[in-house]
Amino acid sequence: MQKRILVLAVCCFALFAVFSKPMWAKYLPPDADEFTTDKDSPEESDESADDTMPIPTAEKPIEMPKPVVPAPASPEATKTAAVTSTNATTEFSNTWQPPDYSHQDKALGYSETSFAIPNGMQERVRFWTDVYTKYTNDQGLLHDSKYVNLIYETVDLSDISNNSVMTPIQKDRAKKKRVKEAKKTIADRLKNLARVKDASELTGDDLRYWNLFVSIDEKNKFSEAARRGRLRYQAGQKDQFMRGITQSGRYLKQMEAIFREEGLPIELTRLPFVESSFNLNARSKVGASGIWQFMRSAGRLYLRMDDVCDDRNDPLRATRAAARKLRQEFSMLQTWPLTVTGWNHGAAGIRRMTERYQSRELGDLTDQRGHRFGFASANFFASFVAALDVEKNAGKYFGVLATLPEVKGTDVKLEKELPIAQLLKWFNDDIEVAKLYNPHLRATAWTKQFRLHRRDYVRVPTDVVAKVNLDLHGAAASN
Repeated sequence: MQKRILVLAVCCFALFAVFSKPMWAKYLPPDADEFTTDKDSPEESDESADDTMPIPTAEKPIEMPKPVVPAPASPEATKTAAVTSTNATTEFSNTWQPPDYSHQDKALGYSETSFAIPNGMQERVRFWTDVYTKYTNDQGLLHDSKYVNLIYETVDLSDISNNSVMTPIQKDRAKKKRVKEAKKTIADRLKNLARVKDASELTGDDLRYWNLFVSIDEKNKFSEAARRGRLRYQAGQKDQFMRGITQSGRYLKQMEAIFREEGLPIELTRLPFVESSFNLNARSKVGASGIWQFMRSAGRLYLRMDDVCDDRNDPLRATRAAARKLRQEFSMLQTWPLTVTGWNHGAAGIRRMTERYQSRELGDLTDQRGHRFGFASANFFASFVAALDVEKNAGKYFGVLATLPEVKGTDVKLEKELPIAQLLKWFNDDIEVAKLYNPHLRATAWTKQFRLHRRDYVRVPTDVVAKVNLDLHGAAASN
């Protein structure tokens, strides 16, 4: 009888282990299949996500500047006033200045051509330069996804955006409808051209479309171009890029310092222009977060992520993590064009492509499209190189731009619980400024009754650290 009970118990446990895996699997370390690096790219595409990457090998913990541990402070320190929002407001205090990429002789894999346009990718870079500098988000391009320089039509949606009667949902539907109708018109024209034997009688847009394909030697080129997935809409990003330059003033100098400390080319600090336009609130539909758009699975390897804190949303800690991740992937791929592409597609997937096609030239790989290496990956380095040029020459493209003041803070490691109300006092009860300095804290941490845990950290303006230390030390001494 006891044996039967034992056997029954074992069977029940086995069934539970199989069918309850979705509930408990999330608490296990992520496996290799979870390491997708496909994030919301700066484009809208009909194509599938990109490749996966294996679990990176263990690396030493990320080192940030030494946190300030509460220490006794003199009474004179109390003269330091609670933080004002002068260096954290939205007032523009600086005029944009072009970047300085000099003195990088010792940077990993660096040369004057590290971020040059690869052979065969000039048209792609020109396409993205136009997207970043000529068209706003209310405008867009209907183009071929394989040959991006084949631009069929431009679409203007500003009349819909400016319609004061329509609701946001109605506007969104109207925009999608207009783009869909324009796509159908183009596809029908391409199908008709596929049946044309003699182009001498073509006129108007028919002739213009025909001439777009003159240099393309491809069988059934018109009918292939009309297929789903080839015809795509790209929204302009001029206004978004300009906002990104403005926002970047808060962190870019500190990000450059981190990359110099890590021995990596500082041009790579411009990847957030492509990933998020330096939007602190950037969240993707697939779970990527922060200005570097770390996926949850990759973020867990390099950053703290728990019920209180998500360091993916801290621009400086995420920058340190990005530097470590990029260095590791460079050791695998050995060139920056491949490594930057691997940031989007997955380094292991790029390595497999170089082995499969016997080439380490990115220009040779971008036309090898598949269900995993799609439009986003094929264009990621081109969009990055375009972003480098646009940001470096922003004065030429946009005129005079202002940037937000730098957010300079010091990390304070807590030795006991801290009510969130106390944190807010150090910011004159200005919760928006407090959130700006502490974007790593989750929304739940900002409720009135919440208490931060021992060994959590907060970031405060450097000029009020003495007062913070005094408050914390005094609270400890009273217990």
